[in-house]
Amino acid sequence: SGRCQSDRCDHGAGTGEKPHRRKLRNTVTGFAITLAAEALHCGRHGTVRTVLKLAMSIK
Repeated sequence: SGRCQSDRCDHGAGTGEKPHRRKLRNTVTGFAITLAAEALHCGRHGTVRTVLKLAMSIK
């Protein structure tokens, strides 16, 4: 899709969580890939915030 998956990024505002992301993060590798993709795309919005948000969503 190429759209940002962080709700703090205006590229993906209001789009909600993507189904493939929900499946991906069930594995460590998938989580790492998702994390890297979001950090690369949304780096200017604050990588630390993205990491914290993803870490919280995993629990």
